[in-house]
Amino acid sequence: MTNLEHLAQLEGDARDVAAEVVRRWPSAVITSSKRDVAAQAVAMAKNVARQRTWILGDAHAEPPIRATYRWSKAALLCHDWSMHNMDATTANLAAAFARLLGELPTSELVKLSRHLAPYTQGAHAFDLHPMLTTLGEQQAAAKTRDPELTPDGAEACAYLAGEAHSRGGTFLTREGEQTIWHWQAKD
Repeated sequence: MTNLEHLAQLEGDARDVAAEVVRRWPSAVITSSKRDVAAQAVAMAKNVARQRTWILGDAHAEPPIRATYRWSKAALLCHDWSMHNMDATTANLAAAFARLLGELPTSELVKLSRHLAPYTQGAHAFDLHPMLTTLGEQQAAAKTRDPELTPDGAEACAYLAGEAHSRGGTFLTREGEQTIWHWQAKD
């Protein structure tokens, strides 16, 4: 999808912020906007296959593993299924998550992710490819905590954080061990 296609799938503050990022930093690349249940299941499965505790974390691990998602019925169902099926492949996880999520009402789905919007509305979250230097890309691949940003990346990152703060939303530069820029409007 192109930036324009992603922008068309967003609404409200998420659309306004994403549009401003694309306008001010033409090299910015939106990688995700509105998702259906199947796309959400695949996105989650890829991460859970790498780290089983990725959804709800593990407070007892050393060091503790932070949750990617806040507690919700949808997060708990997917987390529990993955923890009880440790041999499941990414494809198995995606199929199970899609089935579990598909059984939930929209009111529960939006508690899981602001990417999941009712089919008649736009999403309230988007992801961007981080604007990293060549060294920063290497650091991200090595899972370094704060990979080096390009000058435009530093400006865009500051803008996204500021807009999240002023609008009551959230801006993450990491999800689990992955370097990713995720912006979402307030709940």
